[in-house]
Amino acid sequence: MCASVPAALAAGESHVNGVTDGARAQDAGRMWALLIILLVLWAGLAVFGFVIKGLLWLAVLAIVLFLATVVIGILRRSAATKK
Repeated sequence: MCASVPAALAAGESHVNGVTDGARAQDAGRMWALLIILLVLWAGLAVFGFVIKGLLWLAVLAIVLFLATVVIGILRRSAATKK
């Protein structure tokens, strides 16, 4: 156990396997930032694909990746709230 655990316990933070609630929140924030970046990227690729008609396949791929990212985000969020 790390030396900061007793200090964190005294501060009222809960621990599971030595991980504080604050660390979990920070990880969740990073996950959401990554998902938002991916959503913006996929949306940009979709627009780019529709603008250049010859690259219609790029738009289709971007839409599929956009939807997959949304589904993964929803699943992870629901799994995180169940814990």
